Amino acid sequence: MPDREAETLITWLKERPGVEIITRDRSGTYADAARRGAPQATQVSDRFLLLVNLQTALIRLFERKHDLLKQLVAQEHVGPAPLAEAPATTISTPLAEPKPLPLKQVQQQARRARRQDRYEEVIQLHEQGASQVAIATLLGLHRDTVRRYLAAPAFPEIVRAKRSSKLDPYKDYLHQRWAAGQHNITHLIAEIRAQGYRGSATIVHGYLRSQHSQSGWMEAYQQQKQRKAQGTSASPLSAREAAWLFVCNPRKLTLRQVWQLEPLRIQDEVLARAYQLTQDFRAMVVNRQVEVLHRWLQETQESGIAELRSFAAGISRDYDAVRAALTTEYSNGQTEGQVNRLKLIKRQAYGRAQFDLLRLRVLHRSGPTNQQKCA
Repeated sequence: MPDREAETLITWLKERPGVEIITRDRSGTYADAARRGAPQATQVSDRFLLLVNLQTALIRLFERKHDLLKQLVAQEHVGPAPLAEAPATTISTPLAEPKPLPLKQVQQQARRARRQDRYEEVIQLHEQGASQVAIATLLGLHRDTVRRYLAAPAFPEIVRAKRSSKLDPYKDYLHQRWAAGQHNITHLIAEIRAQGYRGSATIVHGYLRSQHSQSGWMEAYQQQKQRKAQGTSASPLSAREAAWLFVCNPRKLTLRQVWQLEPLRIQDEVLARAYQLTQDFRAMVVNRQVEVLHRWLQETQESGIAELRSFAAGISRDYDAVRAALTTEYSNGQTEGQVNRLKLIKRQAYGRAQFDLLRLRVLHRSGPTNQQKCA
């Protein structure tokens, strides 16, 4: 089309009376134009753009809470409070500083805590009389998971069977030789190969280093990784970064992002409520839980958070299109992918090419491969 005016779209739609489905963003101009140009068509709000609009509302919220973002960073870098001096007659024994947990173990503990939280939510909803199907829908879990939680007498731990290794029969021998002073791993590999070992040399290197390489530089390296994972930057999160943490699936966050998110959720009641509503909305859109939409709108209006109430009011005005997004399979995904590809091709020319050349490049690169990538 030559422009983005509503009248142009209305004319275009009236010339095509067979249009049945219109997927669009939440622009009021396009919504009105689609309603006037194709009153018979069903309008569908794009699910991805719904989440983008929610993130925009959260950005406004965090811009209002900018002082809190700076305050949290200041708290991270304040040293521990000085200890009161002990009486002269008291002999104090210095305690050894606890070693930081390995990053892998910290991640395992975080995953276990999230599983336990979901387990407790399932039990609580079950005690309130909710059915297994309703619990699975509300929490975004598989019904088999809900059934397994309810059948377990207590929180079910994940127990993984210990994996066997080709090196297992030779580990005692390696420890004996190492204790005897043979620290040349190449010689040790040759010795166990003579005894029948047929595994990789990499396995032996990795095992011996993990068992016996506890030098100071390794410990310092692990501590440096721990500090990096916790985040030692003195700059506060931007409103956009904080909003992204709120919208993102918590299961896909890195450990550092989890540590950045937790203070926001814990130290401010408004943000804690906003995070709960945000995650409820994300799960509703991703899992297409249309039965949750009315309840979510009501809870958001009662939350008192101006930015989210404004977003919910817009959803209410566009209720039919949003509801269609949660009940149909249509979306702007293919269109958004093609637009992104078009912009990439255009920017590769750095403004030096005319429209005719841009058109040829787009058509030349429009094959099944590109279409599949955008789909």
